[in-house]
Amino acid sequence: MGLTLTRAQAIQMFKKIGAVIDEGGCHNKVSLEIEGKKVFMTVLSRGTKEIPTGTAKSIFRELCLSNNVDHCIELRNCPMKRNDYIGLLKQAGVL
Repeated sequence: MGLTLTRAQAIQMFKKIGAVIDEGGCHNKVSLEIEGKKVFMTVLSRGTKEIPTGTAKSIFRELCLSNNVDHCIELRNCPMKRNDYIGLLKQAGVL
């Protein structure tokens, strides 16, 4: 998956799905809990540059979207809403 991701896009994605961003030392901790179940916890660098490809893959894997590039692009580019994301998690058996 050659998917690119900037820090601004990542923050926008996290906020859109309702993730909590905890500003810490060198990195921000990002977590999401839905229906009382912790879906993911990841870290995001405080830098402003493009996120390295490997890290972007890791973020999408944490979001349980790594098996479908189209879903990653939809979330990154904003057509996917929070309810759509929750539906995908339910289909995948995460929730």
